[in-house]
Parts: sequence; structure tokens; C-alpha cells
Amino acid sequence: MITRLNKHFGNHFPEMMQELKKGNVLSWDNNGVSHELSDEHKKHIKELEERNSEFEFKVYAVLDNAANLMGDKVCMTSYLFLSNEGYDISKYDDEIYYAIADVVNKSWGINEMGSILIKTSPFGGPERVGC
Repeated sequence: MITRLNKHFGNHFPEMMQELKKGNVLSWDNNGVSHELSDEHKKHIKELEERNSEFEFKVYAVLDNAANLMGDKVCMTSYLFLSNEGYDISKYDDEIYYAIADVVNKSWGINEMGSILIKTSPFGGPERVGC
């Protein structure tokens, strides 16, 4: 997994890559600051990887984003993963990547897979572009 991420991300996410080399998958907030995974994160990762074992899913980062939409606080959690299908990361421009993720929005009862845009935060981790 590290080799494949290095190939795509290079030096764009130094803090995330350093933690992954140690075997640590972390969550990253709106500002790109890292946090330990919560029990809820760990449970979702385990279920996601087991449910998609035939595709060899491996979660490498969790992005926790919050935004105020129409006066309501909306929380979106994106579980970025690699699979054996190989289309899970692609470059959008020099600073932004498409990443495949399982996106959960408990506020609206949404859980779906799709691509999100990520960029490097000032803290060296991934940060979601938009919400």
C-alpha cells in the first residue's frame, strides 16, 4: 500500500505518509490536523474491509469534515481506501487528487462510495476540497 501511495502522492502528504509507514491510519479534520481513530471509525473500517475483501480494500485515511449548510451542522466522514482495481487515486491538477472513498453522512442517513477531491493541508495531511 505504501509503495502505491508514494507513486501517486509523492511528497504531497508527508505527515500522512510518515504515519502510514509506522502502520498508523489516522483521521484528519477540516484543517488537516491528525487525530487517533475513534472506536466508531475502527468499527466502520473493519466492516468496510471485510465486506469488500474480494477487492482487497485497505483504508489509508479517514477525513472528518463538518460544515454549516442552511443553518444545520452537517458532518461527513470519508474513508479513503485502495483496492485491487487500481483506479482509486488520480491526479486532478498539480495540488489536488481524486480519491475513492466510502462517504458517511449520519445527519442525512447517507453512506455511499464515490470520489472526493483532496489536497495537502498546512499540517501535511489530506484535506477534503469542499464538503
